Amino acid sequence: MSNRGGGGSLQIPYITLLAAVLAIASITIAEAEAYAVDPVLIQTVQGYAAETHYGAEHVDRWNRVLDAFGVTSHTSSMTAEQAQQMADNFSAKRWNPIVAALTALEQSQ
Repeated sequence: MSNRGGGGSLQIPYITLLAAVLAIASITIAEAEAYAVDPVLIQTVQGYAAETHYGAEHVDRWNRVLDAFGVTSHTSSMTAEQAQQMADNFSAKRWNPIVAALTALEQSQ
């Protein structure tokens, strides 16, 4: 039965339909794949947050990172952009892994 001239049912070529289904499935799978922060990085940051001898601001910054990681509750989560500012102004060795993790978290949401 032909679709020409009207009156017939709409026939979608099988390959087109299959491509559409696969595209929808891959988007759904990609959205479901959330970034998980490395537990070792979380432990490291918890150690930084325990460095009370560096003062309240130091502890607060690291607690904001832990909040962004979903580990603790804070009034303001650290963003990747803010972490990059910390890396630029303080110890990049400490902050670069945080920047990478927060960037991945933000991109996965």
